[in-house]
Amino acid sequence: MRLLVFNAGSSSLKFDLLDAAEGVEGAPSRRITAGAFVDAADGSGHYVLRTAVASDAAGARVGSLADAAEFTLQWLANLAEHGRNLLAGVAATVHRIVHGGERFRGTTQLGDAPNWAMRRLQRSRHSARWRPCTIRLRCR
Repeated sequence: MRLLVFNAGSSSLKFDLLDAAEGVEGAPSRRITAGAFVDAADGSGHYVLRTAVASDAAGARVGSLADAAEFTLQWLANLAEHGRNLLAGVAATVHRIVHGGERFRGTTQLGDAPNWAMRRLQRSRHSARWRPCTIRLRCR
């Protein structure tokens, strides 16, 4: 099963595209590709793409984490870059949220969370930077 995993932090958007073994508990996942948009650290407020393997896209600059999410999806689907659409066959998109507050202390599927709790989490001070990114990913 192919999984697209995002980890949106306060100053970065990390992603992993994994092939997870099905039906074999504890079997390791195989990384297809990975990368991160990180703060350009030049005072511009931009984010720069760093990839796990050499890529023409490495060094791409975007103005927000939402733009980084959009760029990531387009880059993974780029036939010229990868020779195939890496998003084809993705069974699920996973978004790791680190600051879950008191209510979410462990792994929780978003669909399992009561609406009031998710609204409270989205209003938290930690979510201000990644919320636009999450909304963009959900709309895809």
